[in-house]
Amino acid sequence: MAASALVLIGPSGAGKSTLLRALSAELPDLRTVRTLTTRPRRPGETSDTHEFVSAAEFAERKAAALGVHRHYGHDYALPRLEAGPGVPVATCLRAVVLDRLRSLHPDLYVVAAEAPVPELLRRLGERGDRERAEPEVLQAELEAGRQLADLVLDTREPVADCLARIREVWP
Repeated sequence: MAASALVLIGPSGAGKSTLLRALSAELPDLRTVRTLTTRPRRPGETSDTHEFVSAAEFAERKAAALGVHRHYGHDYALPRLEAGPGVPVATCLRAVVLDRLRSLHPDLYVVAAEAPVPELLRRLGERGDRERAEPEVLQAELEAGRQLADLVLDTREPVADCLARIREVWP
């Protein structure tokens, strides 16, 4: 099944960015759409999935976004998923903006990246992201992702195996 865009969803620490980076390395023509965020960059974090901006710049640019939401005290916005004909597009986002995105792009292919809550907590602890280490919130997002996804991946599996499963169905 080919789709206009691949959307990776999942709770914090699920491996969305890791999968997107690996997919980008495998598909050099992939257009990655980054979310705009006022969240500060974590130490060592790349800008593969987010464009880090000031609150003032966010305020100027959010009108052009497909969806805006606030998460852990920071603003996030998804730019339009645009690319030329035949160019694959992929992004990572929170499940809360997926309905808005699907209303504009009904042919999305949605992949839920997940791992058990104890594993998510371990990963969040390793990256120093304790503010997002709320087991109930993580569990709720896992359950929401399963309901919304076309494919669910357990990211405890090797990245290459997860990519192979994605590539069986997209693009």
